[in-house]
Amino acid sequence: MLFDTSVELVARGHKVSIVVGHDDRRTVNPEQWPAEVNRYYVPELMIPLADRYGYDKLRRTRSYRETLRYLQDIIDIEEPEIIHVHNFPRVEILNELRIQVPIVKTVHSYENLCGNHLKQLPGGSICPHPAGDACQTHCGLPSTFKATRVRAENRLMKRRFRKLIAVSSYVRDVMVTNGFSSEQIRVLNNFTRQAPERPKASKENLVLHVGRLTPEKGLWQLIESIALTRANPKLLVVGQDPAAGRNSFQDGIQQIALRLGVNIEFQNWCTGEELRRAYRKARVVAFSSVWPEPFGLVGIEAMMNARPVVAFECGGVRDWLQHGSTGFVVPGFDLRQYAYCLDQLLGNSELCHTMGIEAQKCAIEAFSAKAHIDQLLKIYMEVADEDSAHRPVWRTEICDAQRGSGVSV
Repeated sequence: MLFDTSVELVARGHKVSIVVGHDDRRTVNPEQWPAEVNRYYVPELMIPLADRYGYDKLRRTRSYRETLRYLQDIIDIEEPEIIHVHNFPRVEILNELRIQVPIVKTVHSYENLCGNHLKQLPGGSICPHPAGDACQTHCGLPSTFKATRVRAENRLMKRRFRKLIAVSSYVRDVMVTNGFSSEQIRVLNNFTRQAPERPKASKENLVLHVGRLTPEKGLWQLIESIALTRANPKLLVVGQDPAAGRNSFQDGIQQIALRLGVNIEFQNWCTGEELRRAYRKARVVAFSSVWPEPFGLVGIEAMMNARPVVAFECGGVRDWLQHGSTGFVVPGFDLRQYAYCLDQLLGNSELCHTMGIEAQKCAIEAFSAKAHIDQLLKIYMEVADEDSAHRPVWRTEICDAQRGSGVSV
């Protein structure tokens, strides 16, 4: 997402510089960043801070002070008009720097909003509670220094950051439940840089699932739903990690498919044209996540490729999927209803094609790079136009309940 946003901003003539904790040049398929983007690699930001002793010790080290000086130099040299924070691992460090420009942050996940980061209770139902006491009461999570840091970070974001960008209406609602002001939040959905192609119906009786091979992606629910269909389609699962190899979850999924008579094929995780070929092969894309995904990028990729989507109603799904127009939304994790919706599309080529065309039209209008960057720049202009003289300077503190003392952040 950061790469795609940077590319689009540079294409519009904006200057972009980024600070990263992970050096993606060492990955198997590194992104080819534009030469205009200044990228600063600061691995010191990735040091885990799970206990108070380690936290206190780190802040006294020479490395920490040098990191502060390095980040301050970056800000002084680049002279940004806006600082946009994404998944920044040590947000409190921003309060130790001389920053005279507005800060915004995109909230991509539930890391600061949920103790287990999934917004799921132990039984699998979606958690309606704010992070805090409920994490101990309902999930049995202990009170840790990490949780204390998260609460301090949230206080800092509420007071210091000018705007918080939620990737979906659902994430916004979770943030409000956790005490963030709705006036501080702007909803800006994710986007895809995939270019739309002329819609062409698939002749294969194929359902596509794209995602990690993990329980929260709802693969076993999808397989049981397919077993209930009249169409009995083949299921193609794109998401196998070639480096990790097979795992017990995949073995269990294959056993369920074999027992229920579902034809399933696994394909390694892929991107680019290879992924597009998978979308084109499918007649329907199944988004079967049973955890409240903050957004669901697979959904808008499917729509951009003119494929209707069937999804369980949870998380950010309602922001991109229009029931009865671009696909079907199934409430209550109802497997029989999910199967019925699959049959509606698999058994009616005209309906499937019509919904696919409407899905692509919706994706172009709402989830293209142009639509996203237009809205992002509006947010930037909104915060840049505000009077910086009225921006308060705050300091907050991480309190250790076990010792009754605190640390300024």
